[in-house]
Amino acid sequence: MIASVALAGVTIWGQGPNPRRQDKDATELQTRLMPAEPAWTVTLDAAPSAGGANDGASIYVPLRSEKVVALSRVDGRVVWTRDVESMTRPVAGGGLVFVLASDELFALDSATGSDRWRVPFDHDASARISVFGDRVVGFTDRSTLASIISTEGRVAWRRELTAPSPHAVVGDASRLYAALDDGAVVAVSASNGDVVWQRKLPGALAQPALVSNRVIVGSDTNEVFALESDTGAIAWRWRVGGDVVGAAGSPETVFIVALDNVLRAVGQSNGNQRWKKPLASRPASPPELFGDLVVITSAAPTITAFNRVTGESAGTYVAPAEVEGPALLVPATGPLDVVMVVITRDGRVVGLRPKPPAPPPAPSVPS
Repeated sequence: MIASVALAGVTIWGQGPNPRRQDKDATELQTRLMPAEPAWTVTLDAAPSAGGANDGASIYVPLRSEKVVALSRVDGRVVWTRDVESMTRPVAGGGLVFVLASDELFALDSATGSDRWRVPFDHDASARISVFGDRVVGFTDRSTLASIISTEGRVAWRRELTAPSPHAVVGDASRLYAALDDGAVVAVSASNGDVVWQRKLPGALAQPALVSNRVIVGSDTNEVFALESDTGAIAWRWRVGGDVVGAAGSPETVFIVALDNVLRAVGQSNGNQRWKKPLASRPASPPELFGDLVVITSAAPTITAFNRVTGESAGTYVAPAEVEGPALLVPATGPLDVVMVVITRDGRVVGLRPKPPAPPPAPSVPS
């Protein structure tokens, strides 16, 4: 039985700023990301049809020529190309690349691009897919959420919900959370798809984020809601100055961007504001966390990093053309590693590494 909870209830409006405090899980070391310089640039055979994915070794990009291409993270060379049509971002992990075609889900070998398995659908599928452990989860047949065992391609369960969703499902090993087209946020059991709770929110919902024990969901009513992950009760809500693009967070802090071109940091537990920073242009994607940085991909096209504890600017990269999808961030294992990959809508892929500091000036020689 669906446990449905109404919108009415006591909420906490997180409008009052709190003094800054150290984010408990923030690294003490500054993540090296910017200033960035190109390590390589590749021009693709066709424009991208959606944003890309990475697994640390390769970058995977769907193309408008109905292909998927894998590029080396090290030097941008083409590792393999497959004839698969896709209009959504792929997902990579566990030695596989999951690509959603219009009526099939492909699992490709990340090293070779060969098929591991494919699952057909009865209707067109367009929402992004997600991977949780050994499960691939996504909307397959209009409003049907499906969980597929990633190593086998076998459907573990299907669950018909009240509406489809344009967004990726978020969750963990026990529960999955989806923001639906009818304004409902629904939580289902990851093991069998049973509905645990459902809550109706106002407006068209943005991509949700799971931040510890909160499901963070914004809408085009200029509001952000933090729902208790166990019950769906509203823990706090924030009003912003524009449609919400999305959120991300750590156990201590939630970062929110909206079309008022402001990045906000609020407490995860109570919604109290910690800091806010203006953005130079409209955010195009939800925030991304990278070490001690919050990274925003904007429509300008720029990628800007902020220290996630203080909100201070940590640098900006200006892309050579409008960006397709968020910047892909890759943890470095060496000082010259590519740590950020940007895909542009005109078909270029740029691998970026932190620019080394300028050498100190040579000592003056006495005359």
